[in-house]
Amino acid sequence: MAKKKILVVEDEAVVARDIEQTLTKLGFDVVGTAQFANEAVAKAAETRPDLILMDISLQGKRDGVEAAQIIGDRNDTPVVFLTAHTDKATVARAQGISPAGYLVKPFNRERLRDTIHKALGIEETDVAKPKGKASILLIDDSNFSQAISLSLLGKQFRVKIASSYARAKQMMQESAADLIVANLDQADAGRGEALRRLRRDARIDTPAVVVSEQFTPQDVQLLKGENVQAFVILDDQLGARLVEEVEKIID
Repeated sequence: MAKKKILVVEDEAVVARDIEQTLTKLGFDVVGTAQFANEAVAKAAETRPDLILMDISLQGKRDGVEAAQIIGDRNDTPVVFLTAHTDKATVARAQGISPAGYLVKPFNRERLRDTIHKALGIEETDVAKPKGKASILLIDDSNFSQAISLSLLGKQFRVKIASSYARAKQMMQESAADLIVANLDQADAGRGEALRRLRRDARIDTPAVVVSEQFTPQDVQLLKGENVQAFVILDDQLGARLVEEVEKIID
């Protein structure tokens, strides 16, 4: 079986080199690297890769989303976006072109491999076939909402975001979710009230993970009996720790 060809688009040379070395060790053929959007478009046309790893934030007038859009208009090469925290509008644009996956920086070798395998439809020989993407409802109106969403999208979960209790209730009534991730400090229903109201008013008992910048014993006691499976602190390690907890629940 021929090696899958991958084009790496990353404007930080050290990061690009590290990704290239990791991909080579994983058995992929890195057909090129690019730092700018126009360069990425040209190299995609030249090398015809099977997959493109595309950093959203690139130097120059065009970003990775624009480059991916142009490439997508010319051929059907799947794109996996690489990203750190970014603004809501950019995330919406990225989702609008239906990428094959997301990788939230920093990521490790296993997550890189798994995301590429899913994007390319490579079957894992030592694990069962996936049952399909699990659905997660994120109830959050904080500055962390996009980071949380991208972390979960990076593991191929389906994520819906509700920025208010009323919207969360409506979404759950329209279609069930496998898990709720709720910010304890939701502005319109703080200190866990959004989750408690979903339980009490909408009679929704979906398992939940609660996130907050700080938890008190009173917070934990308040949510006792609300089917909360984990409490996760909002900090720089949020993405990795949240995904770890979510994967324990959704297996």
